[in-house]
Amino acid sequence: MDQRNKIVLYLERLETNLKELQILYEQYFAGVEKREPFQKREGLAKKIRALSSRTIIQTDLRFRSQSIAARFHSYMGYWDRILRLMDEGKYVRKNTAGAVPHRQNSQPQESEIDKLYRDLIAAHREGGNSGTLPDRGKFATLIEQQREKMQQKTGGGAIEFRIVNENGKTKIKVRRRR
Repeated sequence: MDQRNKIVLYLERLETNLKELQILYEQYFAGVEKREPFQKREGLAKKIRALSSRTIIQTDLRFRSQSIAARFHSYMGYWDRILRLMDEGKYVRKNTAGAVPHRQNSQPQESEIDKLYRDLIAAHREGGNSGTLPDRGKFATLIEQQREKMQQKTGGGAIEFRIVNENGKTKIKVRRRR
């Protein structure tokens, strides 16, 4: 087997290993895996260091090896940041079961805010609006404030939100659920 084919196979193995490591870390962060895949990470880091010290003459293969190394280092920064947040107790694990955390009845469920936010984005696009949308966190805060105002005004009860386009403007309509 010639030198080029060996390098191509080695790079393919590295890409496969990186993808597997990425999946293992996501499983660890989600709580599926109990231990961090540290040994696999160190093994892959060693292989990438060995590859970067090697001289690759073919431009396409050199570019591919550099992009794999850059992607690995980018993932390492992300993983280290999440691990640090976990150590500090600031990281909330993703809910792998798809269930919504239990909340009081007066507060909207997470899925309701997600649906409203998706509707807002769709209505914004359909209306051809040029303004910027608030991020999801600010949107959720706005919905909560509107819900509280409406409940104070109406004396409690269920509140319903709708996203509509009126005269080319995207609006949030609030009403008491019947």
